[in-house]
Formats: sequence, C-alpha cells, structure tokens
Amino acid sequence: MESSSYDENYSFYRSLFFSCAGAYILYYLGWVVKRPQLHCNDKFMKFVELHIPVLTEKFYPTIWCIEARCQTIIRSLFNRCTNIIYNRELLSLPDGGVVALDWSVHFLEPANHNEGLSDRPTIIILPGLIGTSKESYVLHLVNECYHMKYRCVVFNNRENGGVELKTPKTYCATYTNDLHEVVTHVSWKFPNSSVMAVGVSLGGLIVTNYTARMGHLCPLKAAIVVSAPWNIFDAAKSLEMPLNAFLFNRVLTNHLISTVMRYEKLFAGKIDFDHLRKSHTISDFDERFTCKVFGYNEKVEYYKEACIDNKISDIKIPLLALNSIDDPFAPGHCMMKEISTKTLFITGKKYFLVMMENKVEKFMKFSEVLLNGQKSKIIMDMTTTEEFYEKLVDMCHFISSDEIKNLDSRPKGSGGQGGEGGDPRSTLKSDSIFHSERRYYFDLQQNFRGVFLKMCGMPWNPS
Repeated sequence: MESSSYDENYSFYRSLFFSCAGAYILYYLGWVVKRPQLHCNDKFMKFVELHIPVLTEKFYPTIWCIEARCQTIIRSLFNRCTNIIYNRELLSLPDGGVVALDWSVHFLEPANHNEGLSDRPTIIILPGLIGTSKESYVLHLVNECYHMKYRCVVFNNRENGGVELKTPKTYCATYTNDLHEVVTHVSWKFPNSSVMAVGVSLGGLIVTNYTARMGHLCPLKAAIVVSAPWNIFDAAKSLEMPLNAFLFNRVLTNHLISTVMRYEKLFAGKIDFDHLRKSHTISDFDERFTCKVFGYNEKVEYYKEACIDNKISDIKIPLLALNSIDDPFAPGHCMMKEISTKTLFITGKKYFLVMMENKVEKFMKFSEVLLNGQKSKIIMDMTTTEEFYEKLVDMCHFISSDEIKNLDSRPKGSGGQGGEGGDPRSTLKSDSIFHSERRYYFDLQQNFRGVFLKMCGMPWNPS
C-alpha cells in the first residue's frame, strides 16, 4: 500500500512539474521572445537590416531569468567578464578639471609600428551614473571592440575611476563640455580615425544631448546609446516606485552622497551638506546638489533640459538607441518615434511640426529655428492639440478684429519689456491652458517690427 501511494504521489508531482514547465515554455516562446521594434526612416532601416541583422532576429532572454530587475541583480552577483588591461591618460580640462581616459592596450602601439593602425576607428565609451572602466558591461564592450579591430577608450567622468576632483564641478546629463573636450582630444590624437561614441544609461544621455546640441557640426561619425532614459521625469517616477526604490534608487543615491561628501571643502558655501545627507532618491540628490552645481533654479528646469525625447530631429549623425521596454531605469513608455514631419519657412525662420508617439500616447512638437541657429520647442500630447488650436484661432481672430485697433500698438519710451534685440514690446493679449500636468502660455505682443505670438510650455508645479 505504501509503495502504491508513493508511486501515485510521484506520478502526480511529475505530471504537475511537466505541465507547469510546458506552460512556462509556451509563455516564454509566445510572449517573452520577441523581435526588436525598429523605428527609423527607410534609408537607415535598410542600413540596419543589412549591417546589423541581429536587430531583425528574435531575442531570447535567459529562460530562467526574464524579469528586468532580476537580470540586473543576477548580473551583479555572477560577474563574469574578460580581464582588460588599460593604459590611463589624464586629460586636463580648460576649467582646471581632470578626467581619466582608459585606453585598451591592444592598439596603443605607435601607428608606424602597425600598418593601417592610425586610421582604425576609435570608440569612446561613456559608462553609467556611477560607472567606470571596470564595470562588467564596459569590459564586455571593450572586448567586443577588440574583436572588431576597433581602437577603444573609456571616458571616466570627473572624480570617477579614482581620479581626484580638482574643481567644484562634477557631471550631469546636460553638461556636454567634457565630452566635447574628449572628442576633440581623441580626434587630434588620431586625425585619420573615424571617432564614434557608445553611451550607457547616463552616458547615453550625455552622448544624445551632445549630438543634438552639435547638430550638423557634430565631430562624431556615429553613436550608440544603450538604456538611456528618454524622458527623465518618467524615469524618476519609475525609480521611485517602492520596489525599484528599495533595490536601486537608494543604493545609487547613497553612493553619490558618499562620493561628494569627500569634497565638502571644495563645495563649501554652495552646497548644504546637512540637507544633502537626508536625500533618499536620485531626484533629491539632483535637487540639492546637481542643480546647485550646474546653475539650475530647480529640478524641473534641469530635467526638462536633460530629456532627449524631443531632440530626435536635432541629431544629424547616425545614432542607434537600444532600449528594453521593461527597463526600470528607462521605462519603455517614454521612448519616442517620429510619425511625420512638416517644415515651414516664414519670414526668414524655419518651423518644424513633428508628430511622435511612444507606448502610451502620441505627441506633437513645434520647433522654431532662428537665423542664428537658436531653437525653441513646445511639446504636447495629442489630447492637448485641439484646445491649443482653439487658442491660436482665438488669437488670429483678435488680430483681425476692431478691438486691436483701439489699443496703443506702438510701445513708447521704456514702458515695454525688453524684447529680442533690445526692442521694447507691449502685450496685446495673454492666455494659457492647463493640460496633462503642463501649462502653456500665449502672449500676443507687438514691437516696432510688428505683431508676434510668443508661446511656451512647461511642467506645472503648483507648489
């Protein structure tokens, strides 16, 4: 009897195990294994399909570890990577700062000792928020560059990589001056080499902001950004969710605090270190340290400039961005793709109307490019466009109405506000709309050159 009962239990649990395993495999193959979604123009799409065929194939995550947070933790626990030997170069910056450039030793010999070495492509790698050239993902990238016969250098941000901080300035997503100095130095060192950049997480933000800011003048031949958060506001919300905050946010924040605390004397008078010590999130740290160091009035101003989801049209070099939809640091719903673009030329200015979408909704971006190259942008979701259009129509009706004729259309003396070029201006009509946690302002103004409409949009923070 006991043997029969044991056999029945064994048979039941074996059947249960194989049933669960079969169901999991079906789930894995049906819902987890996917082909990457590619968003680019037709010309770049053909280039990617021809030269990067892996992006058209199905991606099979580790079958026993498919959750994004688990993959991050497992990677840190089972850190298997190639041993890379670097030759360190310290680069002095114009403001007195110093950064470390770690060159892979494989291709450091003088060019005349290695035929064709001088024109070998050079890859600049930018690690993440607290990363250095010793991170496992950086070592794997360097190793891949070696097998592809590329020259490789890792750009360690200020203070990172064991280099002492020399000035009261660190690094952030919008500060691209240091990268420009590194690119210029590498281009000078190897003038016949095509220089490219690979940025991971924060490094990807810096690379993308740099390429967008430089536009057609960007000295990089191409760039790749991995796990870069396209919208910093959404990324901050994701990292502040309870589980993400416990696993990642607090750990990274404590590391940032402990790093800058070593230079308390250097930042004396600029940073309230007692307040900084109480930071629990990266957002707190940015509010209390990053904004102070880089001259932002508040965190919203910094995050707005750091976002890259509205800068796609400004990038004029080939750029490949790799993101995972379930990445807690760069959630998939904040990734953008352009649907259509219209260009207008009016009174010597260029205007772009770009429709974009992410996993959640569609957006409209309005951009104005002045003759001197300066740009201004407004971005809004499509649910806002109808009300936005109504306000524009209302402004047009006001201009053509008799009401405007009764106004003093010529500002006199210094009573008006200083406009572009120092011209005094008067406000004829003002209005605003509030939608999707953003407020948009409309000011119909007039100066000696004529009537114009000034518009701006910003995140709404009533506190």
